[in-house]
Amino acid sequence: MDRSIAAFDYAIRVAELVRYLRELPEHFPLSAELLAAGVRAGMAARDIDSLGLDSEAVRVRESITAIDEVTYYLDMAVHSGYLTELEGSGIRQMGVDLRTALAASLTPDRLEYSTAPIHRRSKS
Repeated sequence: MDRSIAAFDYAIRVAELVRYLRELPEHFPLSAELLAAGVRAGMAARDIDSLGLDSEAVRVRESITAIDEVTYYLDMAVHSGYLTELEGSGIRQMGVDLRTALAASLTPDRLEYSTAPIHRRSKS
């Protein structure tokens, strides 16, 4: 997996979802934050394979943090009724896959983030 391309694709998918959310009559109130986090995930991983190890580790952490933010906003959109579970599942899985690919490049002594996906609360 080319991490830079995967991150760019992820950012585009998030942007497309935000466009969809903005077209809804209800207007998801955190769509700007969702877009910012998605773009940040893609930007942080841009050209990541050409960086030195220390720079790469910093950018990987930034991208993983942004992916976690996107997941949080997706969960909020689903639990508040702006999206269905199915509508958010594709981007959520892309985030899990990208997060895993990014974290795999970190050595254990520099790994500050788990590669496991975030556990979501079940909808009650």
